[in-house]
Amino acid sequence: RLRLRRSTKGMKRDPYTLYVALNADGNSHGNLYEDDTHTFNFEHGAYVFRSLSFSGNRLTNTAAAATTARPATAGLYTTTSTIERIVFWGFKSTPKRITAQYIGVLPGAGTAGVQELTFSVGDSNSVIVRKPDLFISADWTLDVHF
Repeated sequence: RLRLRRSTKGMKRDPYTLYVALNADGNSHGNLYEDDTHTFNFEHGAYVFRSLSFSGNRLTNTAAAATTARPATAGLYTTTSTIERIVFWGFKSTPKRITAQYIGVLPGAGTAGVQELTFSVGDSNSVIVRKPDLFISADWTLDVHF
């Protein structure tokens, strides 16, 4: 969340920016966590915990694996938070196009098709995907075509 605010309370509905730094093999992995920011309901499983993985020119967002410390908690916390921007570092060439697609059912809207995304090349050969507007709580893939 990049917008400057006077407090974290003001950031609650701000969209996210993802930073994806590829290793020498062209892969990356990270997690995204969100809860309601003001209660202790996370102690009872009210949170979203996602796994993001880039491999084979595909960024995948899925529910993080359940563990003893973080049991599966589908439905205890819902969010409409989205991804506003994705910044990639480490591509060996400039993509020709980037597409995104939800996996399965989109929350409250059914299924969705392939979406063509706009992007630009930034400083240090970064690739910036603007306004993908992908829900953090939904499963989706983003494919980079070279």
